[in-house]
Amino acid sequence: MRWPGDDSPLAPSSSLADEDNEDATRRATEQQDGGTEHPPTIIPPAVPPIPNRDRACPMIMCATSTTTGTSSSSSTPQTTTTRTSTKTTTTRKEEAPSSSSSSSPPPPPPQQQQQRQSSRRARRQRLRSVLLDSATAIFVLLFLIRYPSYLDPWDMSDVVSWTAGYALVRLGVLFYDHLVVYAIERFVTIGGGGGGGGADEDAEDGGSPPLLPTRRPGAPPVRYVGLDARSVAYLGVNSINEYVFVMRLARYLWLGGRDGSLPWRMIDLTPWNTMFALGIMFVSMDAMYAPLHHLMHHPALYPLVHKHHHRQHYPARGYLDAGNEHPIEHMIGVMCTWFAVCASEALLPTCVAWIGRIATTTIGSSVIGGIGGGGEDDDGPMIEGGGVHALTVLLFFQFHAALACMNHGPYDVRFSLPFVGSARLLGSGNDAMTPRGGADGVDDVDSPGRWFRRMITGQWFQYAVGHHEMHHRKFNYNYGQYCMFYDSWMGTFIEYEGPLSAAQLEAKKRNSIKDE
Repeated sequence: MRWPGDDSPLAPSSSLADEDNEDATRRATEQQDGGTEHPPTIIPPAVPPIPNRDRACPMIMCATSTTTGTSSSSSTPQTTTTRTSTKTTTTRKEEAPSSSSSSSPPPPPPQQQQQRQSSRRARRQRLRSVLLDSATAIFVLLFLIRYPSYLDPWDMSDVVSWTAGYALVRLGVLFYDHLVVYAIERFVTIGGGGGGGGADEDAEDGGSPPLLPTRRPGAPPVRYVGLDARSVAYLGVNSINEYVFVMRLARYLWLGGRDGSLPWRMIDLTPWNTMFALGIMFVSMDAMYAPLHHLMHHPALYPLVHKHHHRQHYPARGYLDAGNEHPIEHMIGVMCTWFAVCASEALLPTCVAWIGRIATTTIGSSVIGGIGGGGEDDDGPMIEGGGVHALTVLLFFQFHAALACMNHGPYDVRFSLPFVGSARLLGSGNDAMTPRGGADGVDDVDSPGRWFRRMITGQWFQYAVGHHEMHHRKFNYNYGQYCMFYDSWMGTFIEYEGPLSAAQLEAKKRNSIKDE
């Protein structure tokens, strides 16, 4: 038998021994009374000896010896004494395990263990974050001590001039942020940039700018996160980095680029060093930014650098949400911008020369003269000055800032860039890809055909604010900033998903139940 609430093996063994002694005493008493017949008694099996058994049950031994040597008149009280001693001994045995179990506390439940593990993980992440920030601050300090001209490329001697320039840049950023919102609300109205059935809703609102489906009236409310102390500190540090970038970019343009050949005159403007150069800049920037952005989502790096930027799942504040990022991430963005400018200056002459030679071979030199100003025997550069125009760099910087603000706003803006190939310019189904005579063209081949078609028609270069909102909502998709060619190749592109209606939520719930 096992006692309820008792885990000690001694209690059941002791009780069996006491019952055995009690039955033996009762049989001896009945024999002294005249051998009265009784029903057969079931004797439990022998119990293995227990250490210190006699010491554990002294009253039983005494009662047994007294009963065998006395008359039947005294047997009943002695038997009662034996039963009383048995209960007393058993009670003592029950109390013993409870005192021993109270000394060792029970193991914590799984929920508490998970909370402890999460707390330890959070402490390790905070420690790594402090170490990374401290190491970065020391590196930046040593770099500025060694190269003080980095903060002052114009060699301004006094602090007043430097501070005045900083204030002017901050006012310019504030004005530009409001200018972007004004331009969207003023010029982007019915059908201007919305999609997904937004034109009808805009018409009901009297021509208001198209909002993303998650921000429209009637949609479920979204969660907004305010600016905390760390966000304000990051915005302050990043503002200094932006000011230094503006000063260095202005000096770069003033000196004429890397080798002084960057043209400033309006007469030097051509479609190649403006529109074509802008395409090279945007493609080059996303070609560098998207892989680095993907790398910042690595589990080992994400909580240290990029996690702070994803506090806001539904960005709506424009520049405040765009610039609210770790200074390391902000410096990565500045490096990508510089890479785009330098890549355009270096690649533009080569790209135009290749295009010119191909056109000269296939079409003729008369058309080439209209493109860039070079004949078949002309070995000189097709663009006078050897690179991108200074006005193109200024336009790229303005577009880059405007699109970054729109990416973190509530407006549903989307468009394609025709100067790098667009579905609007060449059509979604490009018949030029199919040879004459009805033969199968490259468009009929599965992988290369789709890839080449996107490169030619520009279907992969489509800007949409909803793409970046999906990145904030679902972190592992849409790493590109302006065009989604990297995500299309890597399989991380996801289309925009609006809020689900009540019927859609119910259907999704039923489908999940069927799958289970």
